[in-house]
Amino acid sequence: DWELHLIQKELIRVFGINLPKLARILPNVKYMFTGQTSSLYLDHETNQPDLNFRGICFAIQCFMRIVSSKSRPVMIFIDDLQWADNISLDLIHSVLSDVKKSSTVLFVGAYRSNEVQQDHAIYRFLDDLKSYGVKTSEMDLDGMSVQDLNAMIADALTVLPRISKTLSAIVFRKTSGNPLFALEFLDSLIKRCLLQYSFRERRWIWDEHAVNEAELSDNVLHLLTTKLISLPSDQKEALKVASCFGSRITKRAVEMLSKSRRFDSLGSHLDDSFRDGFLVHIAERSSPTSSEKSYEMTTMKFPHDKVREAAYGLIDANERCRFHHDIGMALLSNIQATDSDEILFSAVHHINRSTSLLLGYPAETRLSMAELNLKAGSRAIQCSYFMSAFSYLQVGAELLPADSWKEHGKLCADLHFLLSRAAYALGKIDDASLTLKGCIEEMENVELNDKLDIYFLYIRTLHARRELSEAFKTCRWILNQLGENVLHPDITKDDDVTATVDETFSMYSDLSDSKLINMKESTNQ
Repeated sequence: DWELHLIQKELIRVFGINLPKLARILPNVKYMFTGQTSSLYLDHETNQPDLNFRGICFAIQCFMRIVSSKSRPVMIFIDDLQWADNISLDLIHSVLSDVKKSSTVLFVGAYRSNEVQQDHAIYRFLDDLKSYGVKTSEMDLDGMSVQDLNAMIADALTVLPRISKTLSAIVFRKTSGNPLFALEFLDSLIKRCLLQYSFRERRWIWDEHAVNEAELSDNVLHLLTTKLISLPSDQKEALKVASCFGSRITKRAVEMLSKSRRFDSLGSHLDDSFRDGFLVHIAERSSPTSSEKSYEMTTMKFPHDKVREAAYGLIDANERCRFHHDIGMALLSNIQATDSDEILFSAVHHINRSTSLLLGYPAETRLSMAELNLKAGSRAIQCSYFMSAFSYLQVGAELLPADSWKEHGKLCADLHFLLSRAAYALGKIDDASLTLKGCIEEMENVELNDKLDIYFLYIRTLHARRELSEAFKTCRWILNQLGENVLHPDITKDDDVTATVDETFSMYSDLSDSKLINMKESTNQ
């Protein structure tokens, strides 16, 4: 409790009124504050602009400096880095290469070397860490040794290691010690009666010659797929649905889908898959928006991503778009019963997987889908899920029918503006600037007051691109249009702009940060 109190005080000191922004990036920060402290610092969002990617990196760097120390080191483990995108790796890099070196973090990342090419971002990530002087160690994890595999098999069959030694040698030769592969091979031997329990001898027995002759696929997916194909059709259908959600599916998603006619028996068949070992239960913390802090068994997870891959492979490649579409529409039909962001995001994600189908729909349907993507994109930005927001809003913009700017100007403006916000936050400055410029051109006849947010973000992109003169001229033009003739029209050259900025800085040089923050906010009269 004493350490937690110190961390709370330091978070308040460092972040102050910006603490809600940290809570948007790391929602569980809210659990560290209760009562009056929470209402003072977390219950009121500031009116400051969204953090861009660099701002997010800086916020997490500051957070790690506070929560980690030599007496309280932090370890971060992330599996399956072969699927990580550049932005995620850059975020990890910013924490590990923090120039202040005041955080104490051990990062452990795992990836499958056989699933990445030499040009994969993971190798650039490792090279960049070394160039920043970050101590790194690389370890190759091979399969189990024949001795360890024999110990595992002997334990599983409850026999002495010397008895299972010959069987283990055969399994090792066929699986190279891969634990998942070895277990699946043993399971296949049992099903083919090549490995069976003898009541007469009261132990497991096997025919070494038959086991040695047994064919084994080079691909573990083939073994798993063969195993899944033998399941009842309803159970296979349930596993196919679960695989569309990725490595895990939440209880809430199952409940929403079960309300539709097509998936009404989904829950019971997933329970069958759990009993058969194709799914496992995991405990997860309830939603950060809830006051409930206990852990509940709310999620089903595939025990290995290869199992999920095999289940997803049961869906015909030509039918996957339609399959995702049906799941998304089933979730959407019941979305009124919940205010869950999880269900909204999931429904939109699945529907967007069928964009090729949506583009063939009538204009009215496409507009409603564009509005749905706008809603999801807006909520995602509020949660600082900028990558997801960018994806939703990009699809929403693609779904707009021709001439939508004329007939549905507000929808188009909102979609493209939020798309630019997401792009800016992700560091896609050129994309954001180009989209905003297009918005401004399309909204030529719209009142300036209705375009100020767009212009504000456009100026920020110009500044990020170092187009300072253009940013300055745009600012001056807007102020002049609003009746604020603050600068002489001849100030257009870079030197003049620099001199004006320096003069402005000098005006506030005697003011401390606290005085600036506590200054009265100006109002537009």
